Order: sequence, then structure tokens, then C-alpha cells
Amino acid sequence: MDSNLSWTKSFSEAFGKVYSNPEEWENFALGFITALLPMGGYTTVTNEKGEIQYDELGRQKTKRTLLGGEFWDNVYTANKGINAEAESQANALNQILDNPDKRNLVYSLVMRDAFS
Repeated sequence: MDSNLSWTKSFSEAFGKVYSNPEEWENFALGFITALLPMGGYTTVTNEKGEIQYDELGRQKTKRTLLGGEFWDNVYTANKGINAEAESQANALNQILDNPDKRNLVYSLVMRDAFS
């Protein structure tokens, strides 16, 4: 308990020293906004095997992209896991509905709940 209090106290003192100056708050706000803004960039186009694609003149094909800031990169990484889980659940439900007997069972349960 004492270690938590000492850590909290030291954190609050350091935070107070750094951000008690209004100029430091401005730097904090600008850094925060900059971290949220995506940055433009170019990425090379690859095929399914991961090989770089070239155009007719032998130049690498590129496409414009928005490279997210640190915040958006973390959001994308988190959403990628959520989307994969949602897709696996949707595939499992589609397999159930592909079976005619199970499809009729599901539809009858849904209709029973809708009209009861």
C-alpha cells in the first residue's frame, strides 16, 4: 500500500512540475493532436506471394496510403482482432444456416419469439 502511495505521489509531483507551466500544456496539446493525425505515405504494391509488383517501365508500383499516428495504429490492431472474431462467429452461424433442418429450427425459434 505504501509503495502505491509513494508511486502516486511521485507521479503527481512529476506531472505538476512538467505541466504547471502553461507553455508545457501547449506542447502537450500539440503533441496529442499530432499523435492523432495520420501521415501520408507510399507503400509498394505486392502480389499474393509477397513479391513486389512492377509496371511496364520497370518501376515499382506504389499506392498512396495514410499511415496512422500511434493512436490509430493501436485502434486498427485492436479492431483487427475483433473483426477476425466476428467473422469466425458469422461463419459458424452461416454453417448452421446452411443445414436445412437447423435453418428451419432457427427460423421457428425466431418466429416464436417474435410473435409471443
